[in-house]
Amino acid sequence: GQLLCLIGLSGSGKSTLLRHVNGLHKPTSGSVDVMGMRVSDASNKDLREVRRHVGFVFQQFGLINRATCLENVLSGALGRLNWPRYGVRSYPKQLRRLAFDHLDRVGLADQAYQRADTLSGGQMQRVAIARSLMQEPQMLLADEPVASLDPESSGQVLELLLTIAKEENMTVICTLHQVELALGW
Repeated sequence: GQLLCLIGLSGSGKSTLLRHVNGLHKPTSGSVDVMGMRVSDASNKDLREVRRHVGFVFQQFGLINRATCLENVLSGALGRLNWPRYGVRSYPKQLRRLAFDHLDRVGLADQAYQRADTLSGGQMQRVAIARSLMQEPQMLLADEPVASLDPESSGQVLELLLTIAKEENMTVICTLHQVELALGW
């Protein structure tokens, strides 16, 4: 239920650290243990399992622009499904409901069927957060989630991350450049 902010200059290793935590990068020396697994030595199968439980919110959102918000959020459930899906209706009804609930939680239920490329930056980042929540993660990593947002949207996104950490009793690790934003939490 805690939120941890990593603050540092560009190039200081904040993003690299997050990428080590979920196994996107392997260390050249030492080891990385996450939720009882040595990620630095994990097989591809074990890494997939860790990544199912570690949500990642990227600075550049990582949305599929031509897909709807709902489709983007549903893609967060692909790690626990047996085969690829094409379109909203190919997902089980319970997952569609859950995705809609996550969009509602981030304040975008009314945008569910809107294409992602028509949203503002703040809205895109909230869809990305909803997609990560769809994974049902135990930990959420947020790499500069407000770097490209205006001050008001930045505050909304950071407040949302803090609320998620508290309500879900989830560890949230966030990288930031702005010391004043981190201190505001």
